[in-house]
Amino acid sequence: MSLDILLDDLAAAFPFSVLETHNGRLGASALIDKESTLEILTWLGRHEKNSFEFLSDLSALDRFGQVGMDHRFEVVYQLVSWSRKERFALKVAVSEDDLEVPSVCSMFRLADWAEREVFDLFGIRFRGHPNLKRILTHQAFQGHALRKDFDIQQASPLEDVDDMIDEIGAWGENPEDLGFTELVPLNLGPAHPALRGVLRILVKIDGECINQAACEIGYLHRGVEKELERRGWAQAIPFTDRLNWASPWLNNLAWCEAVERLLDLKVPDRAETIRVMMAELSRISDHATCLAATFESLGLRAAYWRLQAITEGVTELNEAISGVRHNPSFLRIGGLSADLPDGFENSVAEFSKQLVGAIDGILDFVLSNPIFDRRTRGVGVVSAATALSYGWTGPCLRASGLNYDLRQFDAKSAWRHYRFKPACRKGGDVHARILVRFDEIVESLALIEQALYRLNPGEIMTSNKAVALPKKSDVSSSLEGMANHVLLLTEGMKVPKGEVYHAIEGANGELGFHLISDGGTRPRRARCRPPSFHNYAAFPSIVAGQPLSHAIPILASLNVVAGELDR
Repeated sequence: MSLDILLDDLAAAFPFSVLETHNGRLGASALIDKESTLEILTWLGRHEKNSFEFLSDLSALDRFGQVGMDHRFEVVYQLVSWSRKERFALKVAVSEDDLEVPSVCSMFRLADWAEREVFDLFGIRFRGHPNLKRILTHQAFQGHALRKDFDIQQASPLEDVDDMIDEIGAWGENPEDLGFTELVPLNLGPAHPALRGVLRILVKIDGECINQAACEIGYLHRGVEKELERRGWAQAIPFTDRLNWASPWLNNLAWCEAVERLLDLKVPDRAETIRVMMAELSRISDHATCLAATFESLGLRAAYWRLQAITEGVTELNEAISGVRHNPSFLRIGGLSADLPDGFENSVAEFSKQLVGAIDGILDFVLSNPIFDRRTRGVGVVSAATALSYGWTGPCLRASGLNYDLRQFDAKSAWRHYRFKPACRKGGDVHARILVRFDEIVESLALIEQALYRLNPGEIMTSNKAVALPKKSDVSSSLEGMANHVLLLTEGMKVPKGEVYHAIEGANGELGFHLISDGGTRPRRARCRPPSFHNYAAFPSIVAGQPLSHAIPILASLNVVAGELDR
């Protein structure tokens, strides 16, 4: 009801700018004229009763070939109201003969990288952007890859290296003119061992202090969104695995739940409980991997090996349930690919029991180490306001004092039956971001214990014939079963026309998918909202003014996973 009122107020306040409104089962949205973008976003942020104070994502979509459209592109702003736990999609119509839209960088720092990505992949220009250039593809790349008429077979010869001088500022003939006695350019990566080979950071230093920094990403860009739009709904699951190898179950879950909402599909209770259990194990693995890398960069090798043992324990559980150590692709739209093997619950319970003592031991070791305290406390401080402006979510946001957890935000979440307290700290520094992840491991163990208690016998896959493969006995004994089996494997499932934005609490924050179906066997649009992208966008501003030695622990505390960063 509140969103209906908001849409009525919006149409009344901007009668000549609001082109279309919608509020249905899959969410509320409004299509507006592009010249009113800034004014309407400001109005939505200050609405008396229905304010949307947080921009969680900025993306675009191509309507090429759709009948009845007066415009080709739409820029999409995903807005969130925390107080009412509601979402709202503001869409800006962009015609093909006028591809310029007002930039919202002055309102949201998130827009800096997000608008560059839209420009890179769709060719939409943002008027007033401070440095509009490609971000995922090379500067010499030809065309815009997410346009529907882009030829994916075309070649783009790449010869020159981007020096990123335009992002970090010219060095100048006389450094004294800039107020420094000596300015030195320095590349941290992509070969730097702490950067894992896929990140490049160019810093301008004065002595041992970083004056400015710029990041180059895209070294692992694989065109995942393009691939998702070329594959069937079920075929997309292995691609989501590879967004974040440390927590593939969470990636699978976000995709499957988004498609299930389009289908209005109910997942059996047992399958939902197993999903929660494996998702929390995946979260533990992700946090342990992040913490291990952080302690490795700080020289705390003993903590590194103990955390790696935790990751290995989760990997062994992955192998036990799916036969695959990484990228299990075990979830299915409507449920799971198979039930738990015999004795799996006991293995999970034993692992959880051992992990409680292991975490306490690691924390005692780390917190008693003066090197850890000096290298993390007060380092890389990010205020709550800055974190919000960059679109931070997950542990990084909660370490800055804002208690926002999508497991409690979404009333339809699989976690709605579970009791837990989201981890939250107030320091906003590397120290707080590390401790929040330790806190979350403890909460995940409590959630796993609840899931084991709730795990009752039952089906692990929906009975909907339009989604689920028939049982082997039905395939071999009935013509209907054989026909259904062949149809799903050759053509794939069909998803009714609709549009949804669905997000879950990933290990690094809000992991969301904006899906549009035209009623066919593959997505019309499949946008992935990657938490690492927005978290990493803040890195240059965080390290500015910091000693060079602080750059690595700050980066490690953000837990940038290149697979979801670049996609």
